[in-house]
Amino acid sequence: MGPIVACSGAQVRLPQGHDLLDLRLPAEFAAELYSLCDSTRCIATVAFDERVLVKMEGSPSSAEMPPGMTAVASLAREADSLPRIALIQGSETNRRITEELAPRWKEHVRFVESISSRGKSIYTLTVAGADKGVALAVACADLGLGLDEVVAFGDAENDIEMFRVAGGSYAMGQASPHVQSLAKAVTASNEHDGVAVAIEDLLATGEIRNCV
Repeated sequence: MGPIVACSGAQVRLPQGHDLLDLRLPAEFAAELYSLCDSTRCIATVAFDERVLVKMEGSPSSAEMPPGMTAVASLAREADSLPRIALIQGSETNRRITEELAPRWKEHVRFVESISSRGKSIYTLTVAGADKGVALAVACADLGLGLDEVVAFGDAENDIEMFRVAGGSYAMGQASPHVQSLAKAVTASNEHDGVAVAIEDLLATGEIRNCV
């Protein structure tokens, strides 16, 4: 197994546990974000070193959470290191992030807003300079590959930078029209094995083309 791109491009990890890339949100910004999330109704998922904290109303017990994820009542009390990424869902919380945090932190933090399949606003927050295009370049350098030798698959706004640098790219069928427009081709959705469909077609034809 080769390098793993994680945390929306803020981390590139080797299977042995060594990080080729490890970018963190600024401490002052993180503190402001925790305070805002703790005071509003939202679902906030924040990734640290080996811990992922989840703050939400009526949080389940940690025993009910997936491995590696811990339910908390307060991010400010539980955070013990700088986070790599934060995912925030909540209309009022995201409105306040847009109005109160983004204007002051836009040069230092990357704010990517997307809409879930249920029409909910989700903010993906990483440090400025962390994106999947940068991470893909780091991973390719470790493997001794050129970016033009790589085919990228994605379905969200944070995959667009990867599409821009990869030699080939497919947007998944469930991606928004905007994301699909920026890939070289579109394949079926994840529910219809879109990655496998595209790979089989690419191997058979040698061409990157729509597979829907």
